[in-house]
Amino acid sequence: MYRNVRDTTGNCAQSGTRAEDIFAELLRKEGYTITPSTRVEQFRHIDLHAEKNGQKFTFDVKARKKLLRENTEAQDDLIWVECLSVSGKIGWAFSSVNYIAFERENDFVVVPQKKLADFVAKKCNLKKIAYHPSQALYCKYERPGRKDCLTLIRGSDIVALSKKILPKNEKCQNK
Repeated sequence: MYRNVRDTTGNCAQSGTRAEDIFAELLRKEGYTITPSTRVEQFRHIDLHAEKNGQKFTFDVKARKKLLRENTEAQDDLIWVECLSVSGKIGWAFSSVNYIAFERENDFVVVPQKKLADFVAKKCNLKKIAYHPSQALYCKYERPGRKDCLTLIRGSDIVALSKKILPKNEKCQNK
């Protein structure tokens, strides 16, 4: 399991790995063959490969997130989207992965990466800067000391963009 140096507690890496494992299990139940990504692919935003009926797909899986660091619980109403990574490289919203799978409390929302990128480019004003994360809806937020560019979109936006919604089973919800 890769853990970023800024993930001081390891909680982000653990929740990401847990979400990837749950999503892979759901895809297997849909008849897909799953292959984990390599370390190099992880840096290109590929968490896993899925194959079914001769078709191959790549996925970047996003665990549920808190809106603000000080919040105690993850939420599904607003979704953080990475346009540029902490090192200033292309963020996952504009990567070459086929699909982004967003974890929610009871399911995963699977969105074609290109549809998400087009939505962010059209809907979000990345020239308008938010100075606090709570103000980042459809505009740019940069964390101090980092080279990233983030924006918030509504959970309803990813549902509208989705190709598929995969419900978690009871076993998955309790992980």
